[in-house]
Amino acid sequence: MRTATSYKVLAVLMVVMAGALVLTHTTTVGSLVPPGPVQTAAGVAAGFGIGVVAAIMGVAGGELLTLGNRIAC
Repeated sequence: MRTATSYKVLAVLMVVMAGALVLTHTTTVGSLVPPGPVQTAAGVAAGFGIGVVAAIMGVAGGELLTLGNRIAC
């Protein structure tokens, strides 16, 4: 991937993360607890995705990890 394209992708990811953080801080969401196996599969998929994106983003990936922790709590 070219550098310019990488910067655009990362910029979009950062804006999406900022929006998600603002949303989780300003609204209240009821409990969304799926059954055990579904929750496990979703957690593994989300963890893998967060890990891949955080690895690509490097230092800026810390915001993504923070977002994942915020959503999980």
